[in-house]
Amino acid sequence: MAKVIKKKVLSKEQVAGGERLHVARKAKDIPIEKIAQELNLDEEKVRALETNEFALLGAPVFAKGHLRNYAKLVDIDVKDIMTDYYKLDRAAGLPPVVGERRRVHLDIDPLYLIIGAIGILFIIVMAYWFFSRGMAEDDVSTVPPATNERFIPDPMRGAESVNNERTVNESTVVEFPADNAALIEEDAPTISATPQIEIELSYIGDCWTEISDNAGRRLFYDLGQSGRVVKVSGDAPVQVFLGDARAVDITVAGNPWPLTSSMLTGQPIRLTIPAQ
Repeated sequence: MAKVIKKKVLSKEQVAGGERLHVARKAKDIPIEKIAQELNLDEEKVRALETNEFALLGAPVFAKGHLRNYAKLVDIDVKDIMTDYYKLDRAAGLPPVVGERRRVHLDIDPLYLIIGAIGILFIIVMAYWFFSRGMAEDDVSTVPPATNERFIPDPMRGAESVNNERTVNESTVVEFPADNAALIEEDAPTISATPQIEIELSYIGDCWTEISDNAGRRLFYDLGQSGRVVKVSGDAPVQVFLGDARAVDITVAGNPWPLTSSMLTGQPIRLTIPAQ
């Protein structure tokens, strides 16, 4: 006599979590391969979701994420699925319950608040008075003392010296003649701390050139062409960049500047020309 195996049929109340997703998928006639493709999972893990074997999917965060996406694919309320998940998988922990923030009532006498405000205002006024008084004293101390001395001409010093002096506000001021001031300025020579250098470039072809002196000034920045002659001067040493050294002859302070064979390859080079 053949043994009859009865398949256990779960009621609607007994179906929860992933099992509910399985029922919805079957009702919509969606193959499991389609769900696996949408969730980017293999079929084995999709079946693990449908049988509530969430541990096979790794950390709880992955299981919860796949359950949410699966619920959207089969049009089931995500909240219901997540409620089932927390009931089935206690290891995941219950969702945080956010309640109303408790208000703390401070029992402070308003009189204390008024006294505190008056105290703070008094401190601010005293600080302002103290600093203002200190600044006023500093201003007075910088005023030069008055003098009652008057200028009395000395007959032994001569008329020319006397004419160069005058009395202003009870004090003596000595003035030098304008001619002497001019002589002082002319006698002071202007000396440059950095030696100057003169460079002349004669182009026999096209060569991009950039020249800068020691002070950081750009003396020349252009494409030199055949027949062009460029003269510059600046603080030594001078930095020269040549795109093609074969197309230019360099003269420094009237003397030809030699270029080695390694520089005449058609490749860009950089030169440093020191003071002569």
